[in-house]
Amino acid sequence: MFSKFASFCSDLSEFRHSFTQLSSASFEPQNDDDGGSASEGSDAGRRRLAASLDGDNNGQQPNSEATSYHLFHDKHRIEPYFDNTTARNITTSSGKTVYLPCRVHHLSDRTVSWIRRKNLHVLTVGKFTYTSDQRFQAVHLDNSDDWLLQVGYPQYEDGGEYECQISTTPKKSLFVTLNVVVTKAKIIGGPSLYINSGSTLNLTCVVNDTPGPPDFIFWYHNGEVINYIPRGIKVQTEKSAQTTSKLIISKAHPNDSGNYSCVPSNAEPAHIAVHVLNNGGNPAAMQHGKRSAAELITNDSAASPRVRPLLPLNCRRHQLLSTCLPFVFLFYTFHNLR
Repeated sequence: MFSKFASFCSDLSEFRHSFTQLSSASFEPQNDDDGGSASEGSDAGRRRLAASLDGDNNGQQPNSEATSYHLFHDKHRIEPYFDNTTARNITTSSGKTVYLPCRVHHLSDRTVSWIRRKNLHVLTVGKFTYTSDQRFQAVHLDNSDDWLLQVGYPQYEDGGEYECQISTTPKKSLFVTLNVVVTKAKIIGGPSLYINSGSTLNLTCVVNDTPGPPDFIFWYHNGEVINYIPRGIKVQTEKSAQTTSKLIISKAHPNDSGNYSCVPSNAEPAHIAVHVLNNGGNPAAMQHGKRSAAELITNDSAASPRVRPLLPLNCRRHQLLSTCLPFVFLFYTFHNLR
């Protein structure tokens, strides 16, 4: 009897061992009510879990957490690259602010810098200006791929090649050429103009050969911006391929004499000397036709040593006429008494 019981126990142990092997090799892991896994701890369970993470589970969809993991790492493996559709050659007028384009996709944690090639000066790094010349600024909007280089009031010497560089290893670069066109305005009828008192003074300034029309044109009289309010002074500006600006002063009088300047925003200024004569005046008698008021003060004071101490050393073109005219009056008074 005892031997039969021992044989039964042995058979039962072998059955349990065989059943355990069969279940671990043939059955999928099932979650119990507590959310656990019956065979996840076995080698076969770990192999099946790895297969599900790789999306190779008999054609089934990959695990969502595994997909997010792979997408995250794939994003960081993508190298940044330039958009080659942006302009590589930019032309602007002298004095007109310009923007050099650079578009970078998938920049991630890299940095964009701008470098001036002719002297290898680093101008900007990221959003920060690296040079002491504050005319150069990096322009970038959040969630944008554009990294523009702003060049304020460009001059002829600012022309040349600029490098947009990404801080990869090795560095990636895109080159943009800036052309600065310097043109000069012209006042028709210059450099000198004679009119009679009481007639209309009409000055026409022409600006040609610019990439675009000027943003503005200012008129100056003896170094001061002309005030249009007190009198009947008009300015008419027409912008096109050839921009013209007309300064019209009705009933001009001798006080309107002097140097007039046309100053466009994108071209070198033009100048003209205007002489308003009293009725019957003779233009040929004017000995200083092409000289400015400041030049008259300086040259004539040197020719008359007796009144030279009366003229201040700093009475030059940049000073107001109200400061210099009293000394001019004294000079001519003493000059006529000699």
